[in-house]
Amino acid sequence: MREIKFRIKDDITGEWSYGIPQRPVKKTDKACPFRGKDANGLDYFNMFADIKTLCQFTGLYDKNGKEIYEGDNIQYIGYKDGKTNLINFRVCFENLDICLANKSCGYFRIKDIGDDTWELEVIGNVFDNS
Repeated sequence: MREIKFRIKDDITGEWSYGIPQRPVKKTDKACPFRGKDANGLDYFNMFADIKTLCQFTGLYDKNGKEIYEGDNIQYIGYKDGKTNLINFRVCFENLDICLANKSCGYFRIKDIGDDTWELEVIGNVFDNS
């Protein structure tokens, strides 16, 4: 079972913090209280965290051991028949499944990738770079 945690970007400092919203969040909310740790491991609390940057941890790690969150831009590295394929995707949740999405491929569930040898690498996120 994966660890349930989130990250949120502080709208003043621009830094990411990792933890849990302090109440259930609705799509119509603009802000919520958020408690966790900042990137330096220090306690973090923001009473009015901007929920548009709230991203859930997928339970997955990239090829370098970095946690993969909803909203991350990743590079899919697939190896088949001696060829390497590089495709950039955005991580999202669709119908409670972790999915990869881009404009040319649409989206597909990570669990449907198949038996090909593949790796994922986080190359940014939708809030820091497009």
